[in-house]
Amino acid sequence: MNAIQTLTPRTCLSCSSTQTFRWHKNPSNKNQDACYKCYQRIMAEKGSAEGKTCFSCNSTKTSRWYKNPLNKTQDACNNCYRRIMTEKGSSEGKSCFSCNSSKTPQWYKNPLNKTQDACHNCYQKIIAEKGSAEGKNCFSCNSTKTTQWLKNPLNKTQDACHNCYQRIIAEKGSAEGKSCFSCNSTKTPQWLKNPLNKTQDACTKCYQKISRKRKKEDGLKEASLLPNRESEVIRAPKRHYPIRSQDQVLDVSGILDPIEIPNTSTRAQE
Repeated sequence: MNAIQTLTPRTCLSCSSTQTFRWHKNPSNKNQDACYKCYQRIMAEKGSAEGKTCFSCNSTKTSRWYKNPLNKTQDACNNCYRRIMTEKGSSEGKSCFSCNSSKTPQWYKNPLNKTQDACHNCYQKIIAEKGSAEGKNCFSCNSTKTTQWLKNPLNKTQDACHNCYQRIIAEKGSAEGKSCFSCNSTKTPQWLKNPLNKTQDACTKCYQKISRKRKKEDGLKEASLLPNRESEVIRAPKRHYPIRSQDQVLDVSGILDPIEIPNTSTRAQE
């Protein structure tokens, strides 16, 4: 059995479709696949159930929730988040080297020249054309366009598109009997070890969540160990002078002659 035969066809958990623009995982069950439209509907219903509201348009439904880049305590819907990121890029004076656009939901660097900025659409176009120019095609779906080219984990001589690569990794982990120690998921784009216990497997999302929490705790710990500069006042050492008794006072009456101060009034009269 070759690598292609190990890939089972996907089916949407809701509409049973086998074709979609992009596949997602069911947020409530990572073992189930969802098509793009059903995933957006599920995420919209999930946000409404959690009582989330966009800080800008007050919407309670969106395909994906974000945090306001200007205030991390506020929730933002997908449309408002993209608008904010677009305006942020414009205010920073960025422009795409290819289409001269100053608005995009995400900025990238030109893969052919890292000193140039590229908008989202032009970046994806460049990556796709780069792979086509190199004669690459996915061993599984025969696609010649993808946002990122990778090697087939089961055969390093074969190229895989981004979607097929993630699918293979997920099924490979399931075949090996791996499951995340935290969410019990058996599918993930990449398997990692629990940073707190190297004997446990962790999915990508749980690993990132633990790592962020750990870095935050380490930062607070280091801050608490820093000395308080305001309380550290540098004081000069006290100098102790010997105290002489009354008998030890030096008598200088016979050493120094008295100083005669001339009378300026008499000189003026003369």
